[in-house]
Amino acid sequence: WADLNSSMRTTTLQNLGYDQPTWDVPGSAFVESLSWESLPENEDSSGGSLGSVNQKYEASSLGFDEETWDCYVNHYDDYDWPELGAEGVLQSFKDLGWTKQSWNENQPPPDSEEKDWANLTYSEKAAAENLCYFQCIWDELSMMRPGSVTEGDFLWDESHPWYWCLYWPWGPTGDPTMCPTLSGTASP
Repeated sequence: WADLNSSMRTTTLQNLGYDQPTWDVPGSAFVESLSWESLPENEDSSGGSLGSVNQKYEASSLGFDEETWDCYVNHYDDYDWPELGAEGVLQSFKDLGWTKQSWNENQPPPDSEEKDWANLTYSEKAAAENLCYFQCIWDELSMMRPGSVTEGDFLWDESHPWYWCLYWPWGPTGDPTMCPTLSGTASP
């Protein structure tokens, strides 16, 4: 949050519903529960309540498109079970233990949902990576140092290989394959 210019913080990110705590902890903002298709596209992007903001435009201004948003931000969570198959990610969800019944909340979620990254099996980690999860995102780790009250006191800085993967996986190079994974590359 501290690395972002004030204009980006006060307009684009806040129009998406982010503040410092939700930006610094991936997976904690409500907007991340929405697929690209579900983001409001109202004509009025002047601010105000989130209902009057063109969130798709705001996300686009950060460099997101449908593919990057749905994989890296939403992780396909807003998709229906048949849509997962059409998107080509159904097997990854199955590898994590999901079934149609658990996805539709007719059964409890699979055990993988309660596991930390370190406790996932190799195949579960590979499936999670295919859904654009990395350890820090899967574990919903804060980017702030524990006990920090100072904005900008991050666990990682720009020199750490995870840094850009956490904030913008397509990062300064525009290439998500630069993010570290089990196989050494990432792809949505």
